[in-house]
Amino acid sequence: MSKHTPGTWKIDLDSTKYTMRPFVYAGSGDERVVICELPAVMVFDTSSEMFVAAEDDDEIESNARLIAAAPELLEACKAAKQEIES
Repeated sequence: MSKHTPGTWKIDLDSTKYTMRPFVYAGSGDERVVICELPAVMVFDTSSEMFVAAEDDDEIESNARLIAAAPELLEACKAAKQEIES
């Protein structure tokens, strides 16, 4: 089995002048590692000069939460497999 970045994985929001996009990371400070970056959940509408929700922002946030839970899900699967096999 391939190795992965150990948990805990967390979600943060990367905000620039024109977009806000979630990313999943592990660690903190100099040890912080980005696991993945998801599509923008907010985009800047230049006509209204406000951030507006991007399409499917609920789905994007849900996907980020699912990805962030991957280490815990892996451990739960390993425990379930061990229980089934014993």
